[in-house]
Amino acid sequence: MKKQIELSPLILPLPAVLVATYDIDGNPDAMVASWAAPCSQTPPCLGVALRSSRQTYANIIESKAFTINVPDVNQAVPSDYLGLVSAKKNPDKLQQSGFHIAKSCKVNAPIIEECALNIECVLIEKLKIGSHVWMVGEIICVQADETYLTLEGKFNDNGFKPLGYLGASKKYVSDYRIGEAAFHIGNALIPED
Repeated sequence: MKKQIELSPLILPLPAVLVATYDIDGNPDAMVASWAAPCSQTPPCLGVALRSSRQTYANIIESKAFTINVPDVNQAVPSDYLGLVSAKKNPDKLQQSGFHIAKSCKVNAPIIEECALNIECVLIEKLKIGSHVWMVGEIICVQADETYLTLEGKFNDNGFKPLGYLGASKKYVSDYRIGEAAFHIGNALIPED
């Protein structure tokens, strides 16, 4: 039996990503965000929902660029810290997190070196939706830790445990790997001819 519950955008689990930017003075900033998702294959785009009161939002509006950095489960503590502390009150929060930043290859936003994936985006669209603004970035460059690259230079997530977030219980989780591959394990239900 089903029972109605409080209205919420409850899709579980969500990714926990780090959105990194530079402020107007060139100081790096980052925040943890869980409302992020791909939104176009061609051109390749990602979106992230931010409150307009956040420093990250102001930085993106100013610089027209941001990076999405994908942490693993071993980086849960510093990632969470970046969501607890405001850059408006503590401009050195990135340094205090223990993460190291570097310049990105192609956009005016930093990357977080410890993250396995760094996705560089330029802002191409913003859409106010209630309490948040959906910021759409066209992906200009993707960098990956060599540990997870195949000989052909493709990302191989074997062994990578991305940080996830369960919004209902406010808990971080590790990945859930089931079966061999998506768009494969369902073949068991396709009738044979």
